[in-house]
Amino acid sequence: MVENKTLATVIVVLAILAGGLLFSYARASGEVAQLSAQLEKLNSSVHIPISSEEAIRIASEDEEFKKFAQEHFENASLRVERAVLEFKPEVGRYLWRVEIMERKCGCAGLGSINAMVLYVDPVSGEVLGREEHIGVREEEFARETCEKGCH
Repeated sequence: MVENKTLATVIVVLAILAGGLLFSYARASGEVAQLSAQLEKLNSSVHIPISSEEAIRIASEDEEFKKFAQEHFENASLRVERAVLEFKPEVGRYLWRVEIMERKCGCAGLGSINAMVLYVDPVSGEVLGREEHIGVREEEFARETCEKGCH
């Protein structure tokens, strides 16, 4: 009779321990699932504090760009501005590649262009690099841009 009572006590204690462990496991699993869902939500959306429009504004207000524009730009109506995100292996992340160019005449593809390419950090807005292109044929500039971004 004492053996049955001891056995029953051991079974009850084991059941309580197993229940506690299952409860802790279920709680931890729920927390892991919740954290996983939050992480998935963060990974499914990209938050870039500096928009493409803001990157163009920052580039346009850059002192070195202003000097370049004074020397090499003549007609704002022939100016083209665009920004695209480009992965830069040198810094190991994406930057806004802001191109501000001006044609010598209104005919696309004919003649040369002057352009400045500025690299703007999409988080801080800092200008991290600049490239000047003076008197470059538009097709050549387009090819260089394509080769850097596509190939």
